[in-house]
Amino acid sequence: MLRFLVCFVIVVALLLHNLPLLVRDQAVLWLLDNGAEEARLTALEVDWLRGQVELRGLHAAAEGKPALELERIAVDLDYQQLTEKRIRLSSLQLSGINIGIREQAEQLWLGPLDLNSLSSGGAEDTASEEPSAWSFGLDQLSLERIRWQAEMAGLTHRLQLNQGELAHLYLWDQEQPVRLDLDGEFNGAPLQLASSSKPLPDDKSSELSLKLDNFPLHSVTALFLPSLRGYIDLDLKIQAEGNLNNVESQLIQSGSVRLRQFRFNQDDLNLNQESLAWDGQLRLKLKGSQLVSLEHQGDTRLQGLALDLADTRLRLAGLNLKDQLQMQGVNNIQARGLDLNASGVDLQVAGQQIKATSLGLKGTVNTPDLATWQARVAPLNTTGLSVAASGGESVQLQQLSLNGDLQRAADGALKLEQLVVSLKQLALAQAEQQLGVGSLDLSGSVNSPDMAAWNVTAPDLAINDLQLTHQQTPLLSVAGASVKGIQVQHPERIAVSALRLNKLRVEGEQAPLTQWQTIGVDELTLQHLQQLRIARLTLGPSQSRVRLSDKRGLPDLDWLLARLAPQQPAKAKASAGDDKASDFRVRIDQLALQGSNLLEFQDQGVRPVFKTKLDLYHLRLKQLDTGSKGETGFEFKAKSNFSELSGDGAIELFSGNYGGHWQARVKGLDLQHMSPYALAYTGYYLQSGQLSLDSSGTIKDRNLKGSNDIRLNKLQVEAQNKARSDSFDQKVSMPLGTAIMVLQDNEDNIDLDIPLDGSLDDPSFGYQSVINKLAGKGLKNAALGYLGNALQPFGALISIGRMVMDAQSSGSFITLQPVEFVPAGAELNSESDAYMQKLAGLMNERKGIRMNICGLAVAADQPLLWEQLLKDNEKSKQPLEEAALQAELEERMLALAESRSDQVKQALLNQGIDVERLFSCYPKANLQDQEAPRVMLGF
Repeated sequence: MLRFLVCFVIVVALLLHNLPLLVRDQAVLWLLDNGAEEARLTALEVDWLRGQVELRGLHAAAEGKPALELERIAVDLDYQQLTEKRIRLSSLQLSGINIGIREQAEQLWLGPLDLNSLSSGGAEDTASEEPSAWSFGLDQLSLERIRWQAEMAGLTHRLQLNQGELAHLYLWDQEQPVRLDLDGEFNGAPLQLASSSKPLPDDKSSELSLKLDNFPLHSVTALFLPSLRGYIDLDLKIQAEGNLNNVESQLIQSGSVRLRQFRFNQDDLNLNQESLAWDGQLRLKLKGSQLVSLEHQGDTRLQGLALDLADTRLRLAGLNLKDQLQMQGVNNIQARGLDLNASGVDLQVAGQQIKATSLGLKGTVNTPDLATWQARVAPLNTTGLSVAASGGESVQLQQLSLNGDLQRAADGALKLEQLVVSLKQLALAQAEQQLGVGSLDLSGSVNSPDMAAWNVTAPDLAINDLQLTHQQTPLLSVAGASVKGIQVQHPERIAVSALRLNKLRVEGEQAPLTQWQTIGVDELTLQHLQQLRIARLTLGPSQSRVRLSDKRGLPDLDWLLARLAPQQPAKAKASAGDDKASDFRVRIDQLALQGSNLLEFQDQGVRPVFKTKLDLYHLRLKQLDTGSKGETGFEFKAKSNFSELSGDGAIELFSGNYGGHWQARVKGLDLQHMSPYALAYTGYYLQSGQLSLDSSGTIKDRNLKGSNDIRLNKLQVEAQNKARSDSFDQKVSMPLGTAIMVLQDNEDNIDLDIPLDGSLDDPSFGYQSVINKLAGKGLKNAALGYLGNALQPFGALISIGRMVMDAQSSGSFITLQPVEFVPAGAELNSESDAYMQKLAGLMNERKGIRMNICGLAVAADQPLLWEQLLKDNEKSKQPLEEAALQAELEERMLALAESRSDQVKQALLNQGIDVERLFSCYPKANLQDQEAPRVMLGF
């Protein structure tokens, strides 16, 4: 028995001693049988008493196949745990491993081993096997110098572990945390991983620390995204908890993620990005696939983004986003501490371009549900913003700041409160027009029950340095504008408490068209976009310029309108039912001009060019209403050089009848400045003179009636255009100089009271007909009226004849009552003496009057002269024949006519009239004249 026992022990010892050698050899043979062309195993050592196994120097290779190398594997088995059916490895060490897997054709190689042939034997069906009673445990797995390479589907992946450790994995103790630490490289990127987890119990948990530097994303995406390139850096700490029974899970992540040198090109997509970085913390709770809560606090930074997709182009120099986000489910969202900053933004979409030097946003968002939310923007800042459209429209903005609280109620109503907008250096361009705004500041709120009706309240709006240009040429500018109390109830009502414009300037072709220091509007309301009402409109001081061309056009206004509204192709005429423009109503309760409002007027339609300046320093209009037939009251005061103009009244501007009344006054108007118009309409040049005028009148049923009290001081005229002066003289029936001579008093003043009447419906009634009535009929009637009154009771026969005929026959344009004589007589009677005194008084009062005295012998003189001639012929020693007697009769008649003229002239000389003012005509005898013998008097 002892011998048998000794032999058994020896056999077992030999078996245990030789078994590792046998296994080593069999392993080498197995490798050679399964594809290895060269195989060796340096040592396989087993310490049966301690339960330790060590394998060293495993090598297998084949030409064209990856090598399989194993420097050392050491296993330490805890025998004591076997009694409890536990396989516990107290230590497992792997070092110096170099192994690779390669896909070649349809074969898959693990080192030199063909995995397809190894699996061809088929797998045994173990579905019916009962779970084993044995359990596995591992105290520590140590890894050193592990190299793994996989070449599959055209991709090569390399994993190198310098150090690695897996500890405390026990299937029988599920609450024991399992630790895993790795230090190495993955596809050339340094990798560090440290984790502690509980993967086995129902309540699973894990803590992971992961660092990955400069990992090439294209190493794992090249197969399905061959054009993608980029590098990623990870420095993360992740905590995860979950329960499979109630399907709850939680994830906590903190650290940083960085993506660098990212490139992706596919079809018409081209994406380039220098870097994208995230630093922060994320807490996520899920129940199944449903979001329970999410908390995020992080900082996201982006640099050098370039995206091209079809007709879309995006360039972004930099972006930084900070946020604190909380979500309860997918509906309840709260975002606090939002801070977004972007720089170098350049977006182009279908020909539209948006550029911004910088963009910043701070704010909060609160969304209890998707139907109700609140957002606080405090503030939104942007600089260097520009927007350009394919049609040439563009917007440029140097700086924009916006604050506000935005709320959306469950019923869809929107509210925007505490709105504050600040804007600097805005430039809008469309076609050839550009609008610039130096700064804009707005505060207010918006309340919108729905998108069709909304309310806007803006207590303050301020705009500075507004400019409108056309091809860099200034058209309009406003130094400053302020609006108070804006209320908009769309579409029913728009109201403004006060509007002020400072330094409004409108350009003309060669100089400013108009400039206004201040324009003020109080209590403005616009109802239904059809009725505009202004309680008070205040304007001034101002400077304006009106320039008429030689064709009486307004070239400055035409120049401005051509640039404000370029000509557009004609559009089809809208039907009467579609034309609502005529329904637009404007009502201004009071309009007032204040300060000095200087108007420079130039008329190039007359020669010489007419120029004047008018200062309208007072103007009031009351009840100006385009929709009313009532009267608009007015009053004005102005001055031009040394003259003054004023007036008041009321006119029905929009009734169609222009009913009303007026009073107007002109004082001290120097007439020499009006010579261009006098020359154009009368042919006379006004050498000097001064006009004062009081005009009043009424308009009723489109008929005008008025009176004009005119005073002319020291008026002197000179005919410059014979054709026009003759035509004008024809209307007056005398030369203008003669009329002035008659009407001027000793102080060279003329007082006229000329009525004015006419129908506005008369086609000939216009400014020319008014001039004709004032100058033609007015002067004529005034001259006749004055002479008739001055010579009473001898003025009944005064007349103004047809100019050409009477002037040629008598040399006078105004014919006075003649001085009558008895037939064949030449002596003045008492009545004639009284008449001479009247004439002398007239000539003494009007120093400019020069009298024409024309003696006349008529048919009544012939019988007496013939009778006397016959008596004288009978007494003569040498009587005359019949023919000689007739000649002598004619001589005596002419002598009688001259004697009569001399009698009148001597009578006026006796009254003190200067002989130089008395002109005798050549005597005339007219046997066909059946009137009384007389002396004709005229001017």
